[in-house]
Amino acid sequence: MAAFALPPIAVNWGEAATDQHEIHIVLHLISWVSGHTMQGPDGLNTSRVQIDCYGPTWADARGVAGRVRAALDGYRGGVFRGIFADGMRQTREAGANAGESIYRASADFIIHWRTSHA
Repeated sequence: MAAFALPPIAVNWGEAATDQHEIHIVLHLISWVSGHTMQGPDGLNTSRVQIDCYGPTWADARGVAGRVRAALDGYRGGVFRGIFADGMRQTREAGANAGESIYRASADFIIHWRTSHA
């Protein structure tokens, strides 16, 4: 796994804690499928997680997203059997006030995992 050093930033599931206009990350569980064999569940799960990296500039949002991707793509350890990048896109969102925007770089990851180290 590549070095993954970020300054202390907010990371939340589902939505940002407040109307943030500084760098922050929001995680979204897009899908979760449990593995099965003809004998029943095999304990291996596959999920798609979208990681939205926000920043006041394109460079901020892309920079955080790039560091997240470098750290996670190909990772394997603990309950994680493999994490793989599956796409990236960029958008700009208008703020509540005129002329106020925040930039977002979103990355999707396919995650193969078990509920235990078995």
